[in-house]
Amino acid sequence: MKHSIKEAKTEGQMNRKSNRRSFYSASIVLVLFTLSACDLTEKLQIPTWTNRVEFPLINESVTLDNLKENENIRTQLYSNGTDTIYAYADTTEMDTQMVGDQLALDDIHKSFSQSVDDVTVSGSTINQSNGFDPVGIDPVSEDTPSALGPIELANIPPAPTPAIILRDIFPAVDGLSDGDQIVPGGPLDTVWTNFTFSDFQSASFISGTLKLTINNNMSLYLGNDINVQLQEISGSDTIDIPGATVDWTTPIAPSTSSFGTLDLQNKILPGTIIIRISGATVGSNGQLVTINESARASSFSIDVEGFDLVVSQANAKVPSQTISENGSILLADSENKIEQAQIQMGSLSIEIDNKMAVPADLVITIDSLVDQSGTAFSKSIPIAANDAIADMNMIDNYKLLMTLAQQEITYSYLVNTTDTGDNKVTVSENDSIKVTISLYGETAGSQIFFSSIQGIIKPQTIVDTGDINVSSDSKIIEADISVGSLSIDVDNRVNRSGFAGLPTIILTIPELLDASSQPLTDSLVLQPNPSANTLNFDLSEYTLVFADTSSQVLTYETRVRTPAGETGSYNLEDSINVEIVVADMEFSSVRGYFNQDAIVDSNEIALTEGTKLLQAVFETGDLVLTMTNEMGVVADVEFKIEEFKHYISNQPLNVNFRLEDLTTPQDTVIDLTDYNLVFDSAISGTDQAIHYVSTVALPADKEMTLSFSDSILIDVDLTNLAMESVTGIIEPDTLQIAASEQEINLPDLVADLSFEKVNIDIDFNSTFEIPIFLTLNLSATNSDNVTEEISVTKTVTPGDQIVHIDAAALLNIHPETIVTSGQAIVGDGITESRIEKGQQMSPIMYLNIPLSLIIDDPPFIDFDVSSSDSPLPEDETITLEEVILKTVSVNLFEFGARVVVLASNDSLAFDSLAIAAGSAPIADTLMTFEIMPFENTDDSAEKDTSAVILSPDLLSILENRFYTKPEVQLLGTSDGTPSRFFTTDSLTITSWGSISFTVHGDAIDGASK
Repeated sequence: MKHSIKEAKTEGQMNRKSNRRSFYSASIVLVLFTLSACDLTEKLQIPTWTNRVEFPLINESVTLDNLKENENIRTQLYSNGTDTIYAYADTTEMDTQMVGDQLALDDIHKSFSQSVDDVTVSGSTINQSNGFDPVGIDPVSEDTPSALGPIELANIPPAPTPAIILRDIFPAVDGLSDGDQIVPGGPLDTVWTNFTFSDFQSASFISGTLKLTINNNMSLYLGNDINVQLQEISGSDTIDIPGATVDWTTPIAPSTSSFGTLDLQNKILPGTIIIRISGATVGSNGQLVTINESARASSFSIDVEGFDLVVSQANAKVPSQTISENGSILLADSENKIEQAQIQMGSLSIEIDNKMAVPADLVITIDSLVDQSGTAFSKSIPIAANDAIADMNMIDNYKLLMTLAQQEITYSYLVNTTDTGDNKVTVSENDSIKVTISLYGETAGSQIFFSSIQGIIKPQTIVDTGDINVSSDSKIIEADISVGSLSIDVDNRVNRSGFAGLPTIILTIPELLDASSQPLTDSLVLQPNPSANTLNFDLSEYTLVFADTSSQVLTYETRVRTPAGETGSYNLEDSINVEIVVADMEFSSVRGYFNQDAIVDSNEIALTEGTKLLQAVFETGDLVLTMTNEMGVVADVEFKIEEFKHYISNQPLNVNFRLEDLTTPQDTVIDLTDYNLVFDSAISGTDQAIHYVSTVALPADKEMTLSFSDSILIDVDLTNLAMESVTGIIEPDTLQIAASEQEINLPDLVADLSFEKVNIDIDFNSTFEIPIFLTLNLSATNSDNVTEEISVTKTVTPGDQIVHIDAAALLNIHPETIVTSGQAIVGDGITESRIEKGQQMSPIMYLNIPLSLIIDDPPFIDFDVSSSDSPLPEDETITLEEVILKTVSVNLFEFGARVVVLASNDSLAFDSLAIAAGSAPIADTLMTFEIMPFENTDDSAEKDTSAVILSPDLLSILENRFYTKPEVQLLGTSDGTPSRFFTTDSLTITSWGSISFTVHGDAIDGASK
């Protein structure tokens, strides 16, 4: 990069010294001299000329060859496939991990004895469940006929009769002349008019009122008096309706109305009546009235209206009528008395016989019958006119509620007839509806049984008998029990807490006799669940006696009886559960026949190992049988273990030997290296066991008496168990990977830079055939105690044993060491696999760091200090013109640099100890320039040169011997991409000074200076 002189001068005026020393002569002026034209006619001048001398400052090259001096630096092909790059590489061997406890089993010990005790009476448990006999009541039924009773009809709204004309009832008005006059009174002619009731065709009234209103629209008074008689047609004539008369004794003035009422009690009205009207008129009552044709044609009418109409029978429009009934159904006399009972299975039949001409709805409620929520049974049942139906209902799980003193089912119902609307029907108060309520069990006529009941139930006795099997090949006649127990636990799930009526259980076992030769027996009142009901018997004072040696069983009887007359609460669907537990019995002496072919003990030796085996090949192992004969007889012993298979024949281990009549222990030792331990299956989480069969043959088949101590004591010991190989579900074994420390000795050039990629590969070199679940922790700490950690998990398999880790985060804190630790879990505890002696894991960690750098905080390259004598002319007959410092750089790196050239007359300015102590003088900055990536790499092009004019205040440095040192700061790429250190890269910096000065010659005689 080229710099103009002006630019360079500006840069050169930067310095790092705050109090500059002044030049030896303040008169020195930086100026460029230009020769002016000489005039030969002028006076002669002193001759002068200008010289330029150059002096070296810096000649430094930065190459990466010195990186090769670091034993950990390698060259390797870069990822672009063409360039070679430097890389830091190191290898660390980590601790070897060997097969652990999977190939060893703990010693196993098992002790047991074989005797009469072992093969005669062992513990036994009997469970029985006793339920109560069914409790219920006989079916019940009730017929309830209900008459309709008096019938209420709707009120009759006002309806007018046809109009009656004045001249028809008072013909004299036709003889009167027109005009205003006083009309005298007189009798009225009798007239008849018809009226038809729209609501009935006939009706026999129990009560009611008929209201007749006369509306006088005539010109004359009506009355004094007026009589209205109701009539009906009988054949071809009309007859009066008895008592159906209404009289008006007060005249009714024109344009007014007056009413009278008729009590309808005990009256029968047809649908159409004839109204006969008779009486007199007072005329105009002494007042002038206008007589004309309009007056003669004036009229009056009668409005007919009915109220509160109740009939005994009618053919009418019948509004809805209501029939209500309340009743009860008595239960049959029984020892079972109910306060509350839940029906197990039941039916409710509601039969309805409607003898009315109108349909109806029956709403029935049975208060004594409630559902699970306590709501009484209620149902609405529609029924057609003159129809009969049977409505069936399942009432399973419903409850009956009543009192002990009143054993009855209460009910009520409402019958609502349907309003006939505009239809007329014939009804009578004697019309009826009959309701039959029947409760029974599953089928008609069967009893209703309960699942639970609160009340008094008929006493019950429940007897249960059974056998407790204590038989064996030996036949016991009599045995004195020294150790033994019997318990009976009763769980009473029938009765409920808080009530009486608790049953009593009695247990009897005749084969167990006490000191008085009485059978074992006892009783207990059974408290409801959750209370415990327990009878415990210590059998140590009892004798076991079998009357018949062919039947070696204990017989028992339990008798459960409920009390009479006590109020209890019972869950009849549950049971009284009885558990009889007879523990193992030991005898002080036994008399009987011990004629079995052999005394056989089959049992197992549990393996508590976490590893579940399919096969184990023994490297070492012994099976030791120690037998002590306390029976006093010679016996032949066969001892067999199914899981030990001979490695050649694959036959189970089977040992036969004679047990002598000796009281001292007798040992038999079997070397297990000839056997493999083999299991049919291996299931994770399921314990395994070695199954053995020990058979001891007794020599006699006659009646014998043996004491409790007559037995063979057997100790089984499996010792020194170590395997060559194990196949199965291997218990996960955690191998701790000890902390391994790897020092990081990066070259100083890159020690403080950030790396684009850091590769750590760990090859575990595992010879295990099973997966290894690896957790690896890498921790790096730098000199400032900053720590960075990486945790990696991986399943290492035979075909995949290398862990690849990008560890740039670790290296970029510039650590001094990397510590690797972790754990390896061998096996997953689920998968069938195999391990064998000699398998191991020898991890090796490979560190590879390509020198591809992220330069965020530009580093400095340290160069040596150089010294130079003063380059300034010593002759005093010169004038210094300028000092220019120049530099040219050739940069093959793909990143740039900033160069600062420092100078000082004191070498301590660059002494590291003095700088650290703070006693070093401050060096001056001669020049500063930047180098671009790949600067001046083209040999055919003119090289860019940086130049700067040295400022006057820095010239004093050049007067004497001076020291220079370049500071080169590497600059990262402008776009943040990594800066790579390829093997072919270098940086060369050449810097020199150029001094221009004017020489003044000696003066010529006669010339003035």
